Amino acid sequence: MGKYLPNKIKVDIGSYRHYWRGIKKIGKTTMFRDLVYAQYGDYKYGLLISTGNETGYKALDNIYAADAPTWDKFVEIVDDLVKSKEENDFKIVAIDTVDELVEIATNKAMEMHQHTTKKIAKSINEVFGGYGAGKRWISKEINKQIVRLERKGYGLIFIGHTKIKDIKETPETEAYQQLTSNLEGGYDSIFADKADILATFATKKIVKEGLLDKVERYIWFRNDGYIDCGSRLAGMPDKVLMTPENYLKAFEDGVRNSMANPATKEEMAQQRKKETEDALKEAEKYVEEEPEESISEEEVDYLKERIISILKELGGSSNESLVKLVKEFETSGNPNRIKNPSKLKELLKKLEDLKNNSEEKEEVK
Repeated sequence: MGKYLPNKIKVDIGSYRHYWRGIKKIGKTTMFRDLVYAQYGDYKYGLLISTGNETGYKALDNIYAADAPTWDKFVEIVDDLVKSKEENDFKIVAIDTVDELVEIATNKAMEMHQHTTKKIAKSINEVFGGYGAGKRWISKEINKQIVRLERKGYGLIFIGHTKIKDIKETPETEAYQQLTSNLEGGYDSIFADKADILATFATKKIVKEGLLDKVERYIWFRNDGYIDCGSRLAGMPDKVLMTPENYLKAFEDGVRNSMANPATKEEMAQQRKKETEDALKEAEKYVEEEPEESISEEEVDYLKERIISILKELGGSSNESLVKLVKEFETSGNPNRIKNPSKLKELLKKLEDLKNNSEEKEEVK
């Protein structure tokens, strides 16, 4: 057996990342519940994490759901799923919605900024010193939680909203309209770039003899220029009527058409069973290490920037008392070499006190 082996197409929906974007109230959450039942024969195999203010699942019977109104609660749920994989039956986890997930992550980043600087950021663009640091933190932290779930053997479905946007390929070209994600491009990429199936749920008006006859709900898999969607699997239909059975059939057609030697229905069923068993074995091997510090790299960088800025204001290396203070935390006197976040926070607090005292003395004069 060689060192490198050819890839083998997987056949279970839980082996892929699915990103569903759709108009409001079209039935995306219902589709998740019913898809779990259609694929696995029991609702207990799917968990919906309801983020932020998204609570549409409460109108549905038989759906397994967990509320994550804040980022801390979302991470707590992920922690529990990772630590208790052997104690639950969940094969697929849906995040409903990713729009709200980004919102609660943004709120967390701004809270961290306020805690560190004692100042309220007007927007995410000011967080951790600006220059995109806040948005990078959001992307990194969301990706971290997604990867944790995936490595622990859970299939993933991301659910989001759509919006009609004006698209310009270049500044010189004429804009055209597209039904795409409600999220701004950078945030949408967190989910879209690594999704294997990006499906758009939308309605289509059926007109007969110049009159509206009915409105049908469809799932689009192939980009038609207006509806933004796509799939890594070859041979999926452009669109299907919106039912869990049609989604599964479209998925299975895509899998079968991607195989060098298309499998029969019976062979796919056998392979699906083996995949789920293998996923459980791999999940057992994934053991997380406890993080040493619950602080992001962006926050560490921001602490150092604040420290250096205040040091310059107070005289820098020409101020002997400052140099002596910094050396209490780092023997060379270089704050950039301090790795312990607790020490950085303590040093920053002392420097801020010195700065405030200095300003008060100036006011007295």
